[in-house]
Amino acid sequence: MRNSMTKNELYYLTDAEISRRIENLRRELRRRAAPDPAVIIRGQDHAKRAILVAAAGSHSLLLVGPPNTGKTMLRAMAAALGLVETYESRPCPCGFRTDVRRPCSCGQSAVADWYRDLPRTDMYVEVDATSPVYLLESPFGEKIEEFRKQLDRIAGRPRPAMGRDGASLLKAAVNELDFDMHATKTIESIAGTIARLDGSSLIGPHHVAEAVGYRARHQI
Repeated sequence: MRNSMTKNELYYLTDAEISRRIENLRRELRRRAAPDPAVIIRGQDHAKRAILVAAAGSHSLLLVGPPNTGKTMLRAMAAALGLVETYESRPCPCGFRTDVRRPCSCGQSAVADWYRDLPRTDMYVEVDATSPVYLLESPFGEKIEEFRKQLDRIAGRPRPAMGRDGASLLKAAVNELDFDMHATKTIESIAGTIARLDGSSLIGPHHVAEAVGYRARHQI
């Protein structure tokens, strides 16, 4: 399918063709705006967890993955939960660097340039391809309302203090991965959000470990 048309080509479209294209655009805009609250969102559990954390702490989020892996649906889910700063991108110019189904045709320098131009966000999540059979047959999934209830439960709760074990792991991660001050503060903030979601009174090492996992390697 062609991505654009010249003015001359548009001029020769019939009224019926123009109406069809307008309806397709409206349908696509509705799809991107927000998912149906009644729809059960299956698969991509790691990405859904990241969206919940991002929404709970107002952390900016970047979803990266090959075409047709659900990034747009997940971004719409984030918007429905009130998360404004959510972005999506392919992992390389051709889009298939992380796709096990198709080979990537991009050179290493092209991929490096691609990642250099990605938005700088608090959190980064890779969205992998999910089997259509799994999506159709899996009994597991959640509605948007279930995520909203989790957010409502922690509304107004203060961020827990950093525990001793959590602080030790954060220090080790800073030394090992060479985080700068901004990255360190961001990870500490995300870990605090995760601890709030878990109902913990302290930020523990598992909260820090999850927060570090959301840090993009190209942003370290």
